Amino acid sequence: MKLYSEFWRHMFVWRDVEDRKVYWITFAINALIAGIIYGFLNVHVFEIEDHIENPQQFLRFIIACLFAVAEFSSTARRLHDSNRSNWWIFISIIPIIGPIWFFFLLIAPGKEASRWRTK
Repeated sequence: MKLYSEFWRHMFVWRDVEDRKVYWITFAINALIAGIIYGFLNVHVFEIEDHIENPQQFLRFIIACLFAVAEFSSTARRLHDSNRSNWWIFISIIPIIGPIWFFFLLIAPGKEASRWRTK
Protein backbone atom coordinates (compact mmCIF):
# COMPACT_ATOMS: atom_id res chain seq x y z
CA MET A 1 0.00 0.00 0.00
CA LYS A 2 2.92 2.31 0.70
CA LEU A 3 4.09 1.87 -2.88
CA TYR A 4 0.74 2.96 -4.30
CA SER A 5 0.46 5.97 -1.97
CA GLU A 6 3.90 7.08 -3.14
CA PHE A 7 2.69 6.65 -6.71
CA TRP A 8 -0.21 9.06 -6.19
CA ARG A 9 2.04 11.49 -4.32
CA HIS A 10 4.32 11.57 -7.37
CA MET A 11 1.48 11.83 -9.87
CA PHE A 12 2.65 15.20 -11.12
CA VAL A 13 6.41 14.74 -10.64
CA TRP A 14 8.02 14.62 -14.06
CA ARG A 15 11.71 15.32 -13.51
CA ASP A 16 12.60 12.19 -11.61
CA VAL A 17 13.28 8.51 -12.30
CA GLU A 18 11.32 5.32 -11.64
CA ASP A 19 12.84 1.85 -11.75
CA ARG A 20 11.29 -1.09 -13.58
CA LYS A 21 9.78 -2.79 -10.56
CA VAL A 22 7.96 0.31 -9.32
CA TYR A 23 6.73 1.14 -12.82
CA TRP A 24 5.24 -2.28 -13.57
CA ILE A 25 3.71 -2.69 -10.11
CA THR A 26 2.01 0.70 -10.30
CA PHE A 27 0.95 -0.03 -13.88
CA ALA A 28 -0.73 -3.28 -12.77
CA ILE A 29 -2.39 -1.67 -9.75
CA ASN A 30 -3.55 1.25 -11.87
CA ALA A 31 -5.09 -1.08 -14.47
CA LEU A 32 -6.76 -3.20 -11.79
CA ILE A 33 -8.32 -0.24 -10.00
CA ALA A 34 -9.45 1.37 -13.26
CA GLY A 35 -11.03 -1.92 -14.34
CA ILE A 36 -12.86 -2.30 -11.03
CA ILE A 37 -14.14 1.28 -11.15
CA TYR A 38 -15.25 0.96 -14.77
CA GLY A 39 -16.95 -2.36 -14.00
CA PHE A 40 -18.73 -0.80 -11.05
CA LEU A 41 -19.89 2.12 -13.19
CA ASN A 42 -21.17 -0.25 -15.88
CA VAL A 43 -23.14 -2.57 -13.63
CA HIS A 44 -24.24 -0.98 -10.38
CA VAL A 45 -24.31 2.78 -10.33
CA PHE A 46 -26.69 4.16 -12.94
CA GLU A 47 -29.31 1.68 -13.99
CA ILE A 48 -31.77 4.26 -15.27
CA GLU A 49 -30.36 5.99 -18.33
CA ASP A 50 -30.85 9.72 -18.53
CA HIS A 51 -31.15 10.64 -22.19
CA ILE A 52 -30.37 14.31 -21.65
CA GLU A 53 -27.18 14.03 -19.61
CA ASN A 54 -25.36 10.82 -18.88
CA PRO A 55 -23.50 11.12 -15.54
CA GLN A 56 -21.92 7.72 -16.07
CA GLN A 57 -20.09 8.96 -19.17
CA PHE A 58 -18.92 12.06 -17.31
CA LEU A 59 -17.53 9.98 -14.43
CA ARG A 60 -15.77 7.69 -16.90
CA PHE A 61 -14.18 10.70 -18.58
CA ILE A 62 -12.93 12.16 -15.26
CA ILE A 63 -11.54 8.81 -14.11
CA ALA A 64 -9.89 8.19 -17.49
CA CYS A 65 -8.24 11.64 -17.35
CA LEU A 66 -6.86 11.02 -13.85
CA PHE A 67 -5.47 7.62 -14.76
CA ALA A 68 -4.02 8.95 -18.03
CA VAL A 69 -2.12 11.73 -16.25
CA ALA A 70 -0.85 9.28 -13.66
CA GLU A 71 0.25 6.79 -16.29
CA PHE A 72 1.90 9.45 -18.46
CA SER A 73 3.95 10.85 -15.57
CA SER A 74 4.95 7.35 -14.47
CA THR A 75 5.99 6.46 -18.02
CA ALA A 76 8.00 9.66 -18.31
CA ARG A 77 9.87 8.84 -15.10
CA ARG A 78 10.49 5.30 -16.35
CA LEU A 79 12.03 6.67 -19.56
CA HIS A 80 14.13 9.07 -17.51
CA ASP A 81 15.54 6.09 -15.60
CA SER A 82 17.07 4.80 -18.83
CA ASN A 83 18.36 8.32 -19.62
CA ARG A 84 15.80 9.03 -22.35
CA SER A 85 13.52 12.00 -22.81
CA ASN A 86 9.80 11.59 -22.31
CA TRP A 87 9.36 12.55 -25.97
CA TRP A 88 10.10 8.88 -26.70
CA ILE A 89 6.47 8.21 -25.77
CA PHE A 90 5.51 9.39 -29.24
CA ILE A 91 7.37 6.49 -30.85
CA SER A 92 4.33 4.37 -30.03
CA ILE A 93 2.39 6.30 -32.70
CA ILE A 94 4.34 4.54 -35.46
CA PRO A 95 2.23 1.59 -36.68
CA ILE A 96 3.27 -1.96 -35.74
CA ILE A 97 6.92 -1.35 -34.82
CA GLY A 98 6.31 1.71 -32.59
CA PRO A 99 4.50 -0.02 -29.71
CA ILE A 100 6.99 -2.90 -29.79
CA TRP A 101 9.95 -0.52 -29.64
CA PHE A 102 8.26 1.48 -26.87
CA PHE A 103 7.71 -1.69 -24.84
CA PHE A 104 11.41 -2.50 -25.11
CA LEU A 105 12.23 1.02 -23.95
CA LEU A 106 10.06 0.47 -20.87
CA ILE A 107 11.71 -2.84 -19.96
CA ALA A 108 15.25 -1.55 -20.57
CA PRO A 109 17.44 -1.44 -17.47
CA GLY A 110 18.05 1.90 -15.81
CA LYS A 111 21.33 3.77 -15.95
CA GLU A 112 23.16 5.12 -12.94
CA ALA A 113 24.40 8.16 -14.83
CA SER A 114 21.02 9.65 -15.67
CA ARG A 115 20.60 13.41 -15.96
CA TRP A 116 17.25 13.16 -14.14
CA ARG A 117 18.54 11.49 -10.99
CA THR A 118 17.87 13.68 -7.96
CA LYS A 119 19.62 11.52 -5.36
